[in-house]
Amino acid sequence: MADPWGARARDWAEVEDEGSRPLFEEVLDLTKVGNGSRYLDIGCGSGLACHLAVERGATVSGIDSSQGLFTIAGERTPRSDLRVGDMASLPWENDSFDAVTFINSFFFAVDQEATLREAARVLAPRGRLAVVTWTSPDQVQAIAYLRALAPLLPPMPMEVDPFIGPDRLRALAASACLTALGVVDLPWEWDYYPDLVTALRGMMSVGLSAVAIANAGEDAVKAALTDALQPFRSPTGAYRLRNTVHCLVATK
Repeated sequence: MADPWGARARDWAEVEDEGSRPLFEEVLDLTKVGNGSRYLDIGCGSGLACHLAVERGATVSGIDSSQGLFTIAGERTPRSDLRVGDMASLPWENDSFDAVTFINSFFFAVDQEATLREAARVLAPRGRLAVVTWTSPDQVQAIAYLRALAPLLPPMPMEVDPFIGPDRLRALAASACLTALGVVDLPWEWDYYPDLVTALRGMMSVGLSAVAIANAGEDAVKAALTDALQPFRSPTGAYRLRNTVHCLVATK
């Protein structure tokens, strides 16, 4: 598919992105995004982190490969500098930003070392960079989503592994001539209210779901996700998947 993340971009923005609002706020705090900051979100998706940075008084830029998500990001932050492009080739000059973030986007990089070096290039001296990755399957209940889709996916051109540990993150920072300030563990809950309809609307908007739907059909994906969600149903009918993510914070 040319743009799997854009297939259900509005659902992604309204369900999945909104559910990540607390995580975005934590990462913006760790990178000290505030009034007057020059901020870049790499893999900005539908632009909620960019919107939150604008609310803090930052000058905001963002880049994403999905035209569908880019359109919504533009609606959220109409005066920001948003681009459709490749995270490994950033269209900004050296030392352009005080804060740079990869929030659940870095693990899609084809060449992680080159991608982080490119992010370091546009980070200003003493600026802060954050990379959010998943911790381990036993701390990420969202693994149920990945396991449900696995049998429904076609052979993939590259394997995406969201589980990148602290040692690897620190090594990547060093390879990009960055100084790691620490790796912080943050909560990231997938909450779906009020019911299964909302949960499926969110999960089926993820790019991987779009690929599975194209390969196996919408009914098969819906059935697999419905089964996978059952252990996470609350007495009210809502669903919650508890996750913990790593956040590398580094400086130049």
